[in-house]
Amino acid sequence: MELKTKYQYTTFIYPYIVEEKEYNKYLYKLIKNKNCKNIYYNNEKDSQLYNYFLPQIREFLFNNFCFSKNKIDELNKIDDELKTTVLGKYPCVHFEYKVNNNISRKSRK
Repeated sequence: MELKTKYQYTTFIYPYIVEEKEYNKYLYKLIKNKNCKNIYYNNEKDSQLYNYFLPQIREFLFNNFCFSKNKIDELNKIDDELKTTVLGKYPCVHFEYKVNNNISRKSRK
C-alpha cells in the first residue's frame, strides 16, 4: 500500500528587537552575509500582497514597493557601508535567508 504524503511550505518570520544604536551594524552584517538577500517588491509581480494591505501599512512595512528599477540597480551597485546607511533610514527592510539544503535532522532519543 502506497503512503501519500502532502508537503506544505510556509514562510517563517522570526521577529526580534535590535537596539537602535546597533541597527546599522546589524544591517551591515546581513548585507555582508552571502546567505541573505535583500528583497524588493514589485507592484505588478506582488500585486496580491500590494492590494491586501492598506496604503499606510504598505508605506511602513513594504516601503520599497515605490522603488523604481533604476533605484534598485543603484542600491545593488553601491558599496555595502553606503547601502547600510541608505537602507537604515527606512522603517522596515526585508531579507530572504537561503537555508542550506544539506541540513540533516538528528532524532532525539
